[in-house]
Amino acid sequence: MPQIVKLDDFVIMQAEFNEQNSVTSPPTGRTLRRFEVRATLHSQLMFNNYNTVIGRNRIRLEIPHDEIDLNVKVGNHTSSYSEPLGSSPINVRIELTEIDPDVPADHNIQAAVASEAVMNRLRIRTIISLLEDAGIFTPEQFDQRFQELGQKELETRELRNSILYGIFPSSDQDPKIES
Repeated sequence: MPQIVKLDDFVIMQAEFNEQNSVTSPPTGRTLRRFEVRATLHSQLMFNNYNTVIGRNRIRLEIPHDEIDLNVKVGNHTSSYSEPLGSSPINVRIELTEIDPDVPADHNIQAAVASEAVMNRLRIRTIISLLEDAGIFTPEQFDQRFQELGQKELETRELRNSILYGIFPSSDQDPKIES
């Protein structure tokens, strides 16, 4: 049944609206709703306004008939037309996924990963310095062990596989190098 669909300030008077399979938010475990909207736009101006809205990072989805009012992000979207653009109706399809309200809107995953990498490097340098100062090992011993573990990683790819694919070695302990 065609419904009114609002995407921020853009209103589609007759749209087909379907709820899709939900997804799980990785950081919080919250179940997020997914939707598909299909509509026919009848002018170049409507299509331009539609493209402006779907180009945003987050948009407000309102479906008054179903009492849905959520912040969503745009997934896949397509458009098709048979005549030159603007002289025939334009069919559009858009996939929308609810935005997890527990994740800050200004969260930037790339910046967070970079910041964590810098902090981890600083933590490691601090630990190494404390252990060297306590006489636990010398800088040369540390460098030697680092080279050995690096070579083992090149041969086994255990670290790469655990980070990229979640495949962990059979042992829960770090690999030990025989001296």
